[in-house]
Amino acid sequence: MFSGIPTEVYSDPYVVNVPREVTDRDSRGVRLGWSDILGTKLGFEYTRRKIELDNERSGATPAALGGLELSSAQQQLLNREGDQSDASVNYRFSFGKHYLLPQLKYREQDCDGRAMANDGVEAQLSHGYNGDRFQTVINLLAGWFEYDQPNPVPAFGGKTREDDTLGVAFTIFDRELIPAKGWSVTATVAYYEIDSNIDFYDAEATLVQAGVFYRF
Repeated sequence: MFSGIPTEVYSDPYVVNVPREVTDRDSRGVRLGWSDILGTKLGFEYTRRKIELDNERSGATPAALGGLELSSAQQQLLNREGDQSDASVNYRFSFGKHYLLPQLKYREQDCDGRAMANDGVEAQLSHGYNGDRFQTVINLLAGWFEYDQPNPVPAFGGKTREDDTLGVAFTIFDRELIPAKGWSVTATVAYYEIDSNIDFYDAEATLVQAGVFYRF
């Protein structure tokens, strides 16, 4: 596995009143899956990836330049680099051209900064329809994550971060829009949000994408 889409994040997210510098965030790893275990519709998947930032400087900017006055030990607590592991189980229920796929996932993000390290669970329910021309997939997602140590940023009041996540995504595939065997057009609309007990980490994201792919 490699970073599919180039991603930039703030080198130091905690800078205020001045422009923040950006840096590249990359990930790479491996994914192993086993479907139809022992002749059933049970599936298992394990993913492990390494996350790296070109220039990780969380909490390191001096106060005179809009940053925080944190010690080296406090800065280390905010380091976002590290390893992420995901283990999930799912079971497929089929009803003619429809299917339901509930999935339960455990995630552990072992960041170098212990205030950024976390673990938790995600529950996802997918509904799929496989028609002659169109195929659709709807995903509903909810997750709960707890972090290892209190956050050292003074404005956060010594809280240990806790996040609730929600998401919904809809994907459609059209097998006939391109009049050539094996080709399909796909489009996705998705919305995700994070509700944290530390408001600074609240987030929401909207995704709209379209593409083509070829099935061998």
